[in-house]
Amino acid sequence: MYNSIKKFLSLYHHLALPGIGNFSVEKIPAHIDFANRSIIAEKSKIIFSNDKLPAEKKFYNFLSQDLNIDETDTVRAFTNFTTQL
Repeated sequence: MYNSIKKFLSLYHHLALPGIGNFSVEKIPAHIDFANRSIIAEKSKIIFSNDKLPAEKKFYNFLSQDLNIDETDTVRAFTNFTTQL
């Protein structure tokens, strides 16, 4: 389950975990540090907010395909996973 969640977050840059909160990926652009004569590469930062939003249909479809199980079993497995967290 962890690998599927990580894969979804890296592809879509947003994930709602019911009862836990939301994770979003924020891009920090590359920039030049003239004082130190260096170029700082682009970075990704994961932001957590405790807004309680339901998981999106797109996430359940993705998870169902990634785990190769039907959507009903996917919802059940994901609900059990978030409950354990």
